[in-house]
Amino acid sequence: MASCEQVERQLTESVMRSVKEVNLAVGLRSIVWDVGQMAKYSEAIAEVAINRHLEAPSDFCTWEKA
Repeated sequence: MASCEQVERQLTESVMRSVKEVNLAVGLRSIVWDVGQMAKYSEAIAEVAINRHLEAPSDFCTWEKA
């Protein structure tokens, strides 16, 4: 997740530096933030899906005794 936040921060800084029109910069910054939020939510959903899949025994993941 840290890398996602880092990319979001870098993109936001890049937009604020390079875009001269204020309304466009604000809109792009909002889009960058929204995409960052989707990435964070996707990570959480993926983790829940994997955990739910691992609740039942399957070939996907097996426990081995040491």
